[in-house]
Amino acid sequence: MLFRSTSILCKKLSKAIFILSRVRHLLPLRILKTIYHSLFHSHLNYCSTILACTNKSNTDRIFKLQKKAVRIITNSTFNAHTDPIFSRLNILPLQTIIYQSNLYLMHSIYHKYAPSSLCNLFPTNVDRSEEHTSELQSPCNLVCRLL
Repeated sequence: MLFRSTSILCKKLSKAIFILSRVRHLLPLRILKTIYHSLFHSHLNYCSTILACTNKSNTDRIFKLQKKAVRIITNSTFNAHTDPIFSRLNILPLQTIIYQSNLYLMHSIYHKYAPSSLCNLFPTNVDRSEEHTSELQSPCNLVCRLL
């Protein structure tokens, strides 16, 4: 099921890359970045919590498409290192997006912003019995369990 969803996502991202590649010589960097955020990054943000559950080969496919998109935006060569490009454009790489999304999710669960059905899936250490009091009572343990 996740493989099929990832394939659909990759098709959508490939279409966004095609659009970026067609207009990269016509538009300034600021507009290209806006197009990236509207057509590409929005899909990554929408499903980033789900992407944490898929295997590494699926996330690698998506990350390669993301690297291709940022190279197109900056007119870099096909083998240019992308870490400086991500920094310069202030765009988060896929793994950071997934991590940030998981942190937001755990924050909302810990502070009871999330629906109660979701909050009940992740008990905090405070909610556990006295036999587990040696563990740290922090939301970091919740995040580690999710990742």
